[in-house]
Amino acid sequence: MTAANAPRPFILRRSADHTAVSGADDVAEGVLFNDGTTVIRWRGSRASTVVWASLNDALAVHGHDGATRPVFADEPPAAQPHSSRPTASTITDDQLDRLHKQRDFFAHAAERAEAALDRVRDLAHRMRAGSPCGAAAVYAERIEQALDGREQQ
Repeated sequence: MTAANAPRPFILRRSADHTAVSGADDVAEGVLFNDGTTVIRWRGSRASTVVWASLNDALAVHGHDGATRPVFADEPPAAQPHSSRPTASTITDDQLDRLHKQRDFFAHAAERAEAALDRVRDLAHRMRAGSPCGAAAVYAERIEQALDGREQQ
């Protein structure tokens, strides 16, 4: 086997994790074979190994819109950035836009969750008021305990 057709090991380097599952940094190890077949071994507590028909197929699923890229072991060191995380001077407009969208999404999700909790608290209060000594009051107490993080007795 010559160097030209030898398997090429690589690391999958992720600059941003849009799913908050695997994080940013080096998330997987892989090998690209001469026929294009790609094997990826995911790092982490739930590691898995996947065989793909091509590296492009793997990146189409796990590429995070360009935030994940292969860094081949045979690349010269200058082609391998020291840090995969963007800095203020290297972040692209698209990356910045995605970060702003994520921030807005999570801010709105937090607002919606808080509003839902307020509705549940109000419902528990009305249940207790409607039946201060009945089963509804017991359920209202359990709801309030769960919302406040108190132990049930």
